[in-house]
Amino acid sequence: MVLHRINGYLTLALLIPGTISGAIVGRRAFGGSPNTQSAYYASAIMIVGAALMGISNVRNTRLHRKWMLRTVAYLAAPITTRIIALIAREIVGMIGSYFDVWTCDELAFLQSTGQGVPDFLNAYPQCGDTTVNPSTIHVPIQASTKAYPVNYGTSVRLTFGMGLWIAIVLHVIGVEIYIRSTEAANQHRRGFVLDRKKDGDH
Repeated sequence: MVLHRINGYLTLALLIPGTISGAIVGRRAFGGSPNTQSAYYASAIMIVGAALMGISNVRNTRLHRKWMLRTVAYLAAPITTRIIALIAREIVGMIGSYFDVWTCDELAFLQSTGQGVPDFLNAYPQCGDTTVNPSTIHVPIQASTKAYPVNYGTSVRLTFGMGLWIAIVLHVIGVEIYIRSTEAANQHRRGFVLDRKKDGDH
């Protein structure tokens, strides 16, 4: 019991700053599109909210179990996201009609790392205007997993937010089905002992 409590409080103590940090990074992660940002923020709110509900119901074992199961399920959503995004980026690449917008300074940075296109200014002539701040010039880039790194990056940008939203929905549905299907195994506290729910208990 003591180890369980220590583990729970330690997890919560690490979870909150970690989630806040993730939300901050979400502003720029995978291009920082509103789709990706909103998925990050929704996920963060759900994770922290479920964890706090679990901690606040620590003496009500039935509710505590349910909320901590939800917390774990929400935390695992990014894992499913990666799988969905891997599949989705191949699909959008094969379709070939999906584009995302990059700024010239982002493209120039890729070029400086050797991951750009062979002829930068011919590919993106608008980035050759030295009188304009390159961070304000936007260039549409086609999504593809078979072309240059910037095209692959575009396919990643386009699919990550979508993948996270789908994963969130799947995990919410999945954990609720699991909670309801294992209701008979729910437990409640009797002093320091966790007993299985008895017939007639509420």
